[in-house]
Amino acid sequence: MLAMALRPSIRCYERVLILFLWQWPKVFRVDYGHQEAASKFGKDPRSYEVLTKRFIGDEDGSVKGLEVVRVHWEKDASGKFQYKEVEGSEEIIEADLVLLAMGFLGPEPVSIPLLVFYLLLDLF
Repeated sequence: MLAMALRPSIRCYERVLILFLWQWPKVFRVDYGHQEAASKFGKDPRSYEVLTKRFIGDEDGSVKGLEVVRVHWEKDASGKFQYKEVEGSEEIIEADLVLLAMGFLGPEPVSIPLLVFYLLLDLF
């Protein structure tokens, strides 16, 4: 009986969580750091739909900037999304450090048991 009484509240919680997670990437959020950067530099620091064409470096091999171009996503004849470069949108962004954010699909399946194993070794 207790399980039956708690079931609707769990379902409600699950619905809220699913809706929240589903909407998370669709909602444009502004954090206080974004507001500070916008007030200091005059524009939002985030750039979307940008393709890096090349890294610009000095003679020592240190990065000095990136050459980027804006892209626009369109469907081709087969229905697949392909990006097209926007003419005249090339720009150079000065940089001292470049971090590559290449996506995250989750941990490797073998890494979690290994992590637990190594953590248990540290306990003994």
